Amino acid sequence: MGYWDMVEPVSLGGEVTVRAYGVVPLVAGFLALWACANPSRDRLERGVRFAKSRFQDTSRDPFAAAALGGQAEMGGSLLTYLASTIPDNADLPRYDAERPSQAWTVVLRATADRLVIIEGYGEDLARPLITDTARLGPLPQP
Repeated sequence: MGYWDMVEPVSLGGEVTVRAYGVVPLVAGFLALWACANPSRDRLERGVRFAKSRFQDTSRDPFAAAALGGQAEMGGSLLTYLASTIPDNADLPRYDAERPSQAWTVVLRATADRLVIIEGYGEDLARPLITDTARLGPLPQP
């Protein structure tokens, strides 16, 4: 049954109007999804995606690799590199190193093989809601 099978023309005093039976449940479904949306979780997911993309950029963009290398030479960390790439108007969560300091935080942990583990924590600081990884590119040679 297609959408137009649910549409029934109705005549009201010479005018023809269309009654769509499928529109009301569709709108109600969208409203229910919107009401159930969690803005904190959406922001957390956006923060994890942002961090992953910035760290992956170091593998394919020589300027990003140089920026990361410069941060490393000056004693910076993954957090200082990431902070240097965040736009002023970005709506991103807090970023921490190693473990979360508060709810709705993204945690960055580096491994010895240039892999960054990116974890998004919600209310439960013992277990991440989201876990992802990104491989860092090689540091540029001087």
